[in-house]
Order: sequence, then structure tokens, then C-alpha cells
Amino acid sequence: MSSTFAVSLLALSFLQTPPAPAPAPSPAPAPAQEAPKKVAWFKGSLEKALEEAKSSNKLVYADFGASWCSWCIRMDREVFSSDEGLSALEPVICVKVDYDKQRDTCDRYLVGKELPVSIWFNADASVRERIDGYQDQSLFLANASRIKNDLGTINELRRRVASNPADLDGRFELHRKLKSVGDAAGAAEQRAAIEKADPLGDSRAMHHFKFDTLMAGIQDYWAKTKSLDLKQIEGLRVFLEGESDPEIMWDGWMSLSNTYNYFADQAQARGDAAEAKKNRGIQRQFLARAWRGIPQDDDTLRGHVTGYAALFWDLKDELSADDKSLMLTMTEMTARRLDREPLVQQCYARALFLNGKTDAAQAACERAIELAKATSQDPQNYEKDLELFGGAPAK
Repeated sequence: MSSTFAVSLLALSFLQTPPAPAPAPSPAPAPAQEAPKKVAWFKGSLEKALEEAKSSNKLVYADFGASWCSWCIRMDREVFSSDEGLSALEPVICVKVDYDKQRDTCDRYLVGKELPVSIWFNADASVRERIDGYQDQSLFLANASRIKNDLGTINELRRRVASNPADLDGRFELHRKLKSVGDAAGAAEQRAAIEKADPLGDSRAMHHFKFDTLMAGIQDYWAKTKSLDLKQIEGLRVFLEGESDPEIMWDGWMSLSNTYNYFADQAQARGDAAEAKKNRGIQRQFLARAWRGIPQDDDTLRGHVTGYAALFWDLKDELSADDKSLMLTMTEMTARRLDREPLVQQCYARALFLNGKTDAAQAACERAIELAKATSQDPQNYEKDLELFGGAPAK
């Protein structure tokens, strides 16, 4: 090979474009994200859903809510968007009823602004069960299982009464459930049967009917006159003196307690401080009687005890020994039950202090401070109480 030819080959080797590198392998596609499972809501009105249920022999679940209802939104997120919620509502026809857009339907079933409300319907469009308020997932699943199995429902109460017409407690529960879902005729039928069977008025049902009549009279008078008839108020008090039913005691004495709070506000507005103070004292006496029947659920205890403990604390200079004892009774029980809540512990600490139990008040207040810090809450108010009780000053 000549040198000239060799040089030419060498030159060509530099001038040629090198082959393109092999492309890097593409990454494997990410697995497609499954859309969150949600309840398949019926596309149509409750009336149309009930028609569909009749032809397919299915139950209907109606969720009454509104866009502004935070508890409704929470149920959508925690219950109706979960596998468990989806499973619990199969093969039920599920329909949403918007309080703002479907007011006629809400009125028909006596659904007001206290949302959410859940109503289950039989395949024949009659109501099977109603549940008011928010249900967390565990409660919803338990209720769904119970209702699908037709336990503790209106249907079961009907069967109970049919098998034993003399069961006045069963008739009364059926009366109340029918009344709650707007079945006025059905409720009236049960009431008439109870009144016929118990002309002397000894049954629990008759006591409740008497109480309802007294309350309705007071409310009707207020609606017409925007005032209260003292004879009606006294009649209610006399009736309650002989009552031992916890539900009547709670509703009745709380109504009287609120009435005397109203009288106190009216007297204060007139500048009659002595009358206002007297009425506040009566209010607290009636609150003590209501306490004997307070519902034993956490929300009721928390709300009423913290609210009234704050009221008692603000009025501590006019409290009697009985008032202070009542405050201690209320807060002590609640503090034991809700022992991880700093506000409840503070209420208990204040009640202890007002009853002369300073050392115990300091300990309860220190507990409130610890709980507040553990839950990232501001402990400042609790620390101020601790100083007041003679404890270590806040740092």
C-alpha cells in the first residue's frame, strides 16, 4: 500500500461521523393509579331511587347533607370513599339529598339543618331506620350491618308490637320513630293504642306524652305572645318534681334552667341586679336536678360540663356551697372519663379550688398543662390558674 493511499484512509477515518450511541432504555411506566373507590350515588332524586328499589327489590340509603356541612364532608371522605363503606352499602341503592336544593324532600322526612341525617328505606319505600348526626366509619359499619339485617329498626318494632299488642314500651318506641320520619298518621295510631291501654297514665309512654303536652303549651304561648306564662312554668316544675325518667328529667329541668337564665338576662337588662342574681341561683338549682338525667355520651358531657363550669367560674363570687359541690360533681366524673383533655382537667381543677381542695387543684392543673403541651396546645391559661392556686409560677 502506498503511503499516499494510507494517509488518505487515515484522513477518511477521522472525517466519518461516528455511529450514534444506542438510546438509553426508557424507564418502565409507573403503574396506573387506581381512582379512589367511592359509593356509586344514584343519578336522580330520592323518589326515582325509591321507584328503582321497588322494581329491583333493594334497600335505599339516603344521605341528607349540604355543601356547607363539615360533618357531611367528613363522612364523604372517611366513610363513603373507603372500601369498607363501599362494601357495607352493597347492593343498596344510595342517593344523596341536598338540603339546600331539595328542601321539599327534607321537609317530608322532618330533616332540618342538623346534618347529616341518614335514612334507610325498605324496598316498598317505607322507612326502615333513621340515624341523626355524624357517624365515624366503625359506627356506620355497625349501623349498616344492623339495619341490613333488620335489627332494631322500625320493621322490628312493628313485629314486636304485632306479636304483643300489650307491649306499651314497644309501641312508644315505634311511635317516636314514626314521628321522627314524618309518619304522623302511624305515630298517632300508636299513641291512641297506648292511651286506650293505659287510661290511668302509669306507663313511661304516658308520662312522656304528658311532658310533651306541657312543653308544647309553653312553646305555643311563646310563639303567640313572645312571653312566658308563669303558671305554665310552675305546672312544668310540679310535674317534674315527681319524675324519675332520666330523659324527662334532663330535658325538663334543663328547659327550666334555661328559662331562669332568660329571666336573669331580662332582669339584668332592666338594671335589677338583685333579681338577676336570684334567677341565676334558681337556674343553678334546676341544673343540679337536670344533671341526674344527663345523657352518658362523651359529647354531651364535654359540651355541658365545660360550658357550665366556665359559667360557674365566672360567677364564683355568688355561688352557694351547693353550687360549688355541683360543679365538683360534674367535673370530677367528666375528668375521669375524658382524662386526656386539658380543658376538662382545668374545669376539674377550678372546681377543686372553689371547694377548698387546693393541693388537688394544683395537681389537676399541672395535669392540664402536661396534656396541653403533649398535644401542642397553648398552656398559658392553665399556667395562670396554677399561679392562682398557689402553685409554681409559670416560666
